[in-house]
Amino acid sequence: MRRFAIVLMLAACGSTEPGPECHFALRSQMTNTPADVVSGREIIGVSWLETIGENAPINHGALVFADGTRTPDIHLGQRQIFGTAGTASVLWHSPHDGKDCLDLAPFDVVLHRADGMMHFKFGTSLSRTATFDGTAFQLFWVTVNPPKLLLQSLGEDGTLGAVHELVPPPPGSCVEVASDRAGTTFLRVNNDNYLVDTATGAMQHIWSGGSFELFYFGGKWRLPGFSAMTSIAPDGTSEEQPFTGDLQTMSRRFYAGTSTLYVNTPASLLEVDASLTTRSLHRRGNDLGTFGDDRVYFDRFSIDGQNLIPGHIVVTREGSTPWQMEVAMDSPVESVEECTEK
Repeated sequence: MRRFAIVLMLAACGSTEPGPECHFALRSQMTNTPADVVSGREIIGVSWLETIGENAPINHGALVFADGTRTPDIHLGQRQIFGTAGTASVLWHSPHDGKDCLDLAPFDVVLHRADGMMHFKFGTSLSRTATFDGTAFQLFWVTVNPPKLLLQSLGEDGTLGAVHELVPPPPGSCVEVASDRAGTTFLRVNNDNYLVDTATGAMQHIWSGGSFELFYFGGKWRLPGFSAMTSIAPDGTSEEQPFTGDLQTMSRRFYAGTSTLYVNTPASLLEVDASLTTRSLHRRGNDLGTFGDDRVYFDRFSIDGQNLIPGHIVVTREGSTPWQMEVAMDSPVESVEECTEK
């Protein structure tokens, strides 16, 4: 989790005599920091961290609709949280980056809809992940004592499907998943990659190899590695596309829209086609997502000391349907004198 100290120096006071060095600062006792944009097509989610004084940050989450309106925010606890977007809901759940495979923690999720939320508990797990297949959320997790890889569906109306036990997971198994949103689910277990029939739990092994991310774009599952992108078609055929130009950096992250692929690099946000050829450049951001093919930025604006306006965070949609929406504002600005010994 990230925490920012919101301080604006106004003046310094002191004397020629030895003693404390003092200055005045503007502070807000309650501050808000962007955390995550949950990309989606029909709906997206945003989460942020609210910090009051020296207390641990609290996660907040909200649904954001295509017209730039949002639901009231809900509290999502202190544990780091991520989300998966459906067509009318967002599933908030624990991290699932496919790398932290020994994170022993409860697998608790929140199904967030415009009319409220529902909580579900799936027990303690070592690794967990979720995706939306166009009809329902598909949840995968690795249990302990004994280790099992389990699958269960969760409908947007809160209906739970049957639990399926999949292949026995090797020790320290990482699981990561992506869907084409048309009913086909791709599962990575360490370096083994499968197509999964989520109705029955049947698995088809189609490729061996690791990656840093996993997503679906342009009719194929994409697995970026160190120097190339592996693309796997539904029939299991694969190809490698080497990274060139600005993509030759490990400090990159991919954001797949409906038909547009973005890559956030240290220099800029690249818009690329399926062959990884750059089509255009956009402003980069620290907290990004997609709404369909549009770009979504989650930005923090610091205290305006001249006008005593508190810091605040906004969501900005750029592309075919631009809008900007304030999500949360810090508490009123206070002037505080701070002194340190010379």
